[in-house]
Amino acid sequence: MRIGAEHNVEGTDSYEAIAIYGENTSLRALCYLLQNCAAGTSGFGSIRLPRIETTLSGMSCGSDVLKLLHELRHDLRRSA
Repeated sequence: MRIGAEHNVEGTDSYEAIAIYGENTSLRALCYLLQNCAAGTSGFGSIRLPRIETTLSGMSCGSDVLKLLHELRHDLRRSA
């Protein structure tokens, strides 16, 4: 939560995505992702889920990670 707040992440779905990403990668990978997302906003606005997904899709392992995020988010919603 704190890392997301420091990078101006906004939205429950965005926090859910970065939590899943962080739990399945590393703190370093999460910070790298959020730094790249922030660069994409040029310092204006917040980081929302579409920005996270766009940034991930441009990364070398992005398509696999996006697939994992969507599957895990779907599973979380079904169990709630």
